[in-house]
Amino acid sequence: MAVAPEKIFAVLIGINNYRGQYNNVKNLYGCVKDVDIIDTLLTTTLRVPAGNVHTLTSPHGSTPETLPTKTNVLALIEEVAGRAVASGPGALFFLHYSGHGMRTKTIYHKPENGGLKSAGAYDEGLCTLGEPLMDVELSNILDGLNELGLTVFVSLDCCHSGGADRDSLHSGSGGGHDALDDHDAARLESVSIRCPFPDSDSDDEIDSGTEVGRGDGDGRNVIVQESWLYRNRRHNLLAACQPSEFAYETGGRGTMTYHLDKTLTALKDSIIPITYDMLITHLVSKSGIRNNIFPQQPMLLGNRNRLAFGTNTKSALTGVMQGNVTKTEKEVGFTLVTISRGASHGVEVGDRFALYRPDQFTFGLLNPDEERAAEAIILEVTNMTAAARVPTTSNLANIPKVGWFAVLVQRNHRPVIYVDTVNLSDQAATRLQNSWRELPEDLLRPTADLRLHSDPDIVPEITCPDTFYVKPSEDGTILVVHNNNTEIMENVPSLDHNDDSIARTLSLIVRHLSPYQRLTNLAAREDSTNPWNPRYEFEIKRIHDVNRSNSPTLPAKVQYGVVFKNTEPSPIRILNQEEEALTQFITIFNLDPTYGITQIFPDEGADSFEVYPREAIDPKFKLNITVPPQLQAASQQPGFQMLDKIIVLISSKATNFRHYSQPDLHAWLHPEDAHEDVFFKKITPKGQNNMPSRQATRAEEEEVQNLRSLDEFKVATWDIITTHEDLYPQVEINTANHTHQPPSRVVLSSSR
Repeated sequence: MAVAPEKIFAVLIGINNYRGQYNNVKNLYGCVKDVDIIDTLLTTTLRVPAGNVHTLTSPHGSTPETLPTKTNVLALIEEVAGRAVASGPGALFFLHYSGHGMRTKTIYHKPENGGLKSAGAYDEGLCTLGEPLMDVELSNILDGLNELGLTVFVSLDCCHSGGADRDSLHSGSGGGHDALDDHDAARLESVSIRCPFPDSDSDDEIDSGTEVGRGDGDGRNVIVQESWLYRNRRHNLLAACQPSEFAYETGGRGTMTYHLDKTLTALKDSIIPITYDMLITHLVSKSGIRNNIFPQQPMLLGNRNRLAFGTNTKSALTGVMQGNVTKTEKEVGFTLVTISRGASHGVEVGDRFALYRPDQFTFGLLNPDEERAAEAIILEVTNMTAAARVPTTSNLANIPKVGWFAVLVQRNHRPVIYVDTVNLSDQAATRLQNSWRELPEDLLRPTADLRLHSDPDIVPEITCPDTFYVKPSEDGTILVVHNNNTEIMENVPSLDHNDDSIARTLSLIVRHLSPYQRLTNLAAREDSTNPWNPRYEFEIKRIHDVNRSNSPTLPAKVQYGVVFKNTEPSPIRILNQEEEALTQFITIFNLDPTYGITQIFPDEGADSFEVYPREAIDPKFKLNITVPPQLQAASQQPGFQMLDKIIVLISSKATNFRHYSQPDLHAWLHPEDAHEDVFFKKITPKGQNNMPSRQATRAEEEEVQNLRSLDEFKVATWDIITTHEDLYPQVEINTANHTHQPPSRVVLSSSR
């Protein structure tokens, strides 16, 4: 869930005027403007109360009563953090710094200073007035904030080396220019670099005897990937550039700060939750920050999967499906809405979506204490969209509109489990059935329909891909899970029927296997109303064993190249009219042997990737097949093999399939990793009893027919079978006479 605006607290520091300190270091000209930009972002875009945002600046032309000295900065951090803690659980502390940075030989290798670092290491510091705030000090402060229960996000817009100056590359200071032009950055009148000595970044120039924070030219920017401050921490930190790069400013403001503002503003109304990984990807790819004018690459440190301005990681959102309303049509007594999720996403007739206004979400996360504005029940489903009915309400604010968020809150479908009781005692069967009735309900992953049968000659009718059979062993001591083809599901733990928690364990297993089975079944799904037959090339090629292990007990990593090319013809122009480009959008998943589902292309959680006619995905994209930890012991035995399924979801328009992702079964079965919905409690949705299933009206049927013209979706799959011989090849190979033979175990499962 998003952090409530009133629970976000910020300290913003910007130092332009160094007032002759640090041996009269050159002044800066955009740091105070950076603070103004972030202040406006927080109070306007994110609606943070102005009283929660505190600034310390050192501008030109005036002397504030409180300057950003180290003492004042530490005091302000302590004060604001105290207010954040007092606001209750779930608060976020945000620290932004724009100014000089420094780097010197460490003093923390000495015993009297704690012996925290090795000799020859470096100390980094923020050049606050008076004296610098060093990395060890700031690290301890951030750790302390985490221990107080605060979520912490830090952004630093400063340079990589030298003293981090902002001298203009042209005449003048670089201040006072208009906002950065996104469309033509090359026309900027002024570009400044945040380093006073851009031609010198050698560590050899640093005098190890120089006092920390003193000397001429010994300063180096704090942004380094491996240091005391930036090792793996519980906070997230966004840095303006890599250690070997400069950080630039234009128009009298930091380039990274400007684009961070634009990125957060653009992503605020995203219909999917935004992680810090997605934030930095957007920051780099959607801006000119890495072009010839700004050859700097921002870097992100900390857990990349943590939700931006949220308190959880994306693993807490497993299975949560979000879309939006793309069309509305008022009818008598109800509104017919189109939702941007369909059968390819796993939506079925009877599913229920909660609808929310855009202002109820921030960065794809539901704001705290928000009530759903309306609820929609799905009437018809096509490949990519669904038609739903929303009852008319007298509250005009709750009448759905295009752009509203739609979140799946209840699935109508239940998996089915048939339990063969032939070799099961009456006592064990009764205990299982009684325990099953007591299981708590989960609206997003409903408890399966448990059906006991005792006739081994009767095979129950298969009604859906997530039908499972549980059969006891011959001696009746354990239960084994089978799929809808009555085949044993490998790597699924057997169940002891005497275990008191057997019902809960079996329920968790089936809830986890159900999405896996439904995703694998998409390729076999036929839709006669959708004749779309896109042209493409899809192939997975074994790469020469470059990751072979020299240890007989450590399995090798088997690497594959993934090829996907849109082979549709390029559009042509006829009579000044250009033919529509047959663009394809793809998402690639790896379904691993332990039933985990990982989006491997594009980056996990991202929208589908656009592939233009005659173009292909990056040939550098590689896939490493590794043995899951729980299978490593078994992999050492001859005859071992495991199956990875690679599934490509191909559509004619951009969409998102992130909700399919899930951890492997082993992680799922651990109580601390079990699925817990962060959006909704496990309660009956409001209005459920007022919306019975019904037949679609003629108007609704016509709407569904209109949807089908845009409904283009296909699936391609490839099976990778990895054997003991693949994982433990002979260590000694005559490379001069060795000819690589692609293994016959890689088999194409299905095509276009």
